[in-house]
Amino acid sequence: MRREIRYPGESRSGGILLGQDNGNSHVTNAEAKAARELRHDFKMTVQELAVMYGVSRAAMSLLLRGKTYKAAGGPLDSGRRPPGSGRANPRHRSTLGA
Repeated sequence: MRREIRYPGESRSGGILLGQDNGNSHVTNAEAKAARELRHDFKMTVQELAVMYGVSRAAMSLLLRGKTYKAAGGPLDSGRRPPGSGRANPRHRSTLGA
């Protein structure tokens, strides 16, 4: 009798299971939608949401941008910061006025 070998996250038909259907997922579709709404409505940071849901910052970023958990719905993050919202680099010297 031959035993079928499957990798985590792979269905019996050989397709990849996405979102909460994947056995390795840490977030449900409902939680993914809630995280997107928290980001949109309350401007929570990716790091805050990652800690809240127990996933890495990279995983949360992918979730918020809709690269993962596509079926979850909710508002998507563009992944871009508004102009002027980045940290100022004290080592950067402008040559304009010098």
